[in-house]
Amino acid sequence: MENKTEQKKWEGLKNTWNSSTEGKEINFQMNALIKELETMVSPFEKDFIVKDIAFINESINQFEIDSIQKDLDYLKNNLPQFEKNIVITGVGIFSKLLKKIVAILRGKNNG
Repeated sequence: MENKTEQKKWEGLKNTWNSSTEGKEINFQMNALIKELETMVSPFEKDFIVKDIAFINESINQFEIDSIQKDLDYLKNNLPQFEKNIVITGVGIFSKLLKKIVAILRGKNNG
């Protein structure tokens, strides 16, 4: 439901934009700027841009793979110690709680 409402609002905005003289002038100017930019970039530069983007995409993928593998190795190697630390902490908390309960019970028995 929301999607249809948003789509109607967007269509209304586009219609207003396209029918206004300012919108037509801005569209014309943007098209002229895009064409001018395209003429300034040589095929050599376009090739480099395409190659750079491909290199970045390949590098990011390999980086992500390496990063995930390092994280998994770290977890695999350190998880037993992490579990030990949690058990030690839990036993400490339980021990303190048990001592407080015993102290309260002793206080009630004595008083």
